[in-house]
Amino acid sequence: MELAAERQRLRSLEPQHAPITLTDDDEEDEDNHNQGANSEDDEPEFLREVSKDDLQSNSQLPPDCISFQPARCNAGSLRCGDRVELADGNFLHIVVIYRELATGAVFLKGNLMRRNHKAQGMLDTKLNELHYVLKTASDNQNPRLHECLVTRAIEDAICTREIIVTNQDFPQFSFRQDATRYRWSVEKQHDEAQLVCRMKYCEARSPNGKKIAVRGFMVRVSEGECDQGARVSDLQRIRIFLEKEPKRDIRTHKQRVQADDEDLEDIKTISPVEFERLKRKHDQTTSQDVIDLTDDGPGSDDCVEVMQKKITNTINRLNLEAKRPIKTPRATIRSAHETRTQSSIRDSFAASKIISDLSHVSKRRRRSSGHIFSTPSPQYAAPNLAPYTYADICAGAGGMASGAKQAGLKVQFLLDNWSIAHETLSHNFPEATVLLKDVHKFCISKRYWPWKRVDILHISYPCQPYSPLNQHDRDGGNNPENIATLCATRDLLQKCKPRIVTFEQTSGIVTNENGIFFHKLINDLVAEGYNVRWRVCNLAEYNNAQPRKRLVIIASCPGETLPTFPEPVNGLGPGKKEFVTVRKVLRALEPYKAGMPSTMRKFIKRNMPGYNSNRPLRGCITCDGGKSNLHPSGTRTFELCELAALQAFLPTHWFAGCKTAILKQIGNAVPSCFGKILFEHITKSLRETDRKLALWNPDNTIVTIN
Repeated sequence: MELAAERQRLRSLEPQHAPITLTDDDEEDEDNHNQGANSEDDEPEFLREVSKDDLQSNSQLPPDCISFQPARCNAGSLRCGDRVELADGNFLHIVVIYRELATGAVFLKGNLMRRNHKAQGMLDTKLNELHYVLKTASDNQNPRLHECLVTRAIEDAICTREIIVTNQDFPQFSFRQDATRYRWSVEKQHDEAQLVCRMKYCEARSPNGKKIAVRGFMVRVSEGECDQGARVSDLQRIRIFLEKEPKRDIRTHKQRVQADDEDLEDIKTISPVEFERLKRKHDQTTSQDVIDLTDDGPGSDDCVEVMQKKITNTINRLNLEAKRPIKTPRATIRSAHETRTQSSIRDSFAASKIISDLSHVSKRRRRSSGHIFSTPSPQYAAPNLAPYTYADICAGAGGMASGAKQAGLKVQFLLDNWSIAHETLSHNFPEATVLLKDVHKFCISKRYWPWKRVDILHISYPCQPYSPLNQHDRDGGNNPENIATLCATRDLLQKCKPRIVTFEQTSGIVTNENGIFFHKLINDLVAEGYNVRWRVCNLAEYNNAQPRKRLVIIASCPGETLPTFPEPVNGLGPGKKEFVTVRKVLRALEPYKAGMPSTMRKFIKRNMPGYNSNRPLRGCITCDGGKSNLHPSGTRTFELCELAALQAFLPTHWFAGCKTAILKQIGNAVPSCFGKILFEHITKSLRETDRKLALWNPDNTIVTIN
């Protein structure tokens, strides 16, 4: 009781911090010192116990200061590595204790922790669950813990607390697993029970410290940052994720057959041969004599055994592939043209592929000028290995899907509930399964089709409810239905089981309604075990001819390395290419115009001043063409084919519908040039993880993950 009273007295001396808002109280003096950190090195250098060399080094301390330990205060005798509760309700993981020689004042320097209920809804508010708060003014996408330290006066420390840093899932190491502490009152649990830190939150700010930049991440503590005995291998986490079976279907046989018929009705755009194959497979499974893997009836144990054998065989093939000698670049290119005779390593139960580094191939593509209609070279893969699979939710006209295809991904299925967009997708992606279906109807479909599970999933929810250009009532029109699609995220992740999921959205979602929709989206991803990174990107820096600013989110499944954002290609800095200009796009399009349908050549006459075409568009192309829909001559609007080219569609991309429908498809699209760069960058990260996974030999003792 005395400790609780003292804690309450000290807390009353300082005002509480605003939830998750980074204030000036958390100023770091070493931000400029750490700007040169290597963003490619993601190995943590944070240890529970600070080494002797670190204690003697004053390189991160203010001038005329010296580090020492132990330090005595009201919280007791403190040493580096201790974890203390602060008077403002936060916590500090001490890295260095130092004294100012002039004044004798003692300060604690370490990593700040906060309770999850201060994360503005991005994390579930479970009692005694914490997260690290990292702040950086640099462009480093993977700041380490020791680069994001804060300073507190030693008088701010109330008491030491038992805080466990782990990457295991809740409720591992929680006080809830202790029967005695679980019966304590909530107040006593809050003040005395152990706490657990599982997540890291970072939101970079501008160098002046006043305006927060719109980029950051919410990731799980890495394996190397955990306490000894409280960690689990990241490779084991992804292995368990890949081997996890789809949820069992608890419906009756008649209900399953009826649902299968509905699914087949939605698959109208695949080739006749593929449709007959799916229908034949469906007809076979409707027989009562056939054992369904999703059935819990007689024979289900045998099916599980067969499934486990298949998983084991897949893992064995992965290990054998890793032991094969690495071929020279010349041999790799030559063998890439050979006919594949073996089955793909990825199957329904393990999505791993080991694809060798292909940086030596496709030189012609690297020399090409972005999306300016140069014929892309084929993406070569190692022999006997399939490309990564891709799916697109709310695919629209297929801008991102086109970029994924150019990046060498296998477009497995596309979904949109607009019949005109569905027709456009069907024509341009004949190899994919194209669904004319509502997102929620897709989510409630319980049938497990193998093509639903993919490696990379992209989602572009309707942006109208969050767009600053939408001045209408948020409750009017289709806005409620569009907002409701955001709630389907967890169901989509459970159904498709992607290793990487990407989102594209208007930047207005970050500030709309104080960001509640954005925070909800991050919470859903984290709740499914995904690490998340977000940034507002100017797509003009990625070979696009217009300054289109969009929020882009990348999330990775448990254990998977979270890819960084690809570095901008265009800009004014060293090593950057010039921005793509309007003139360059129109000149590249000219040879293709003669073969285009008359609909794509339509325009409206204008009498406006012309402008210089040797620069990007002034504004963003919208669903009605927007203010940027003016030819450099000023005498007319852009033709539809010209708008499509400025939106980075290839000249061979076909559009369904009338002029208004085509304008809407073009304005809503994500430029494929950005998708190509993004997915090529993500593919490299997946390949690296697969190489590690194939070479990984787990210990005999397996850590259980709930």
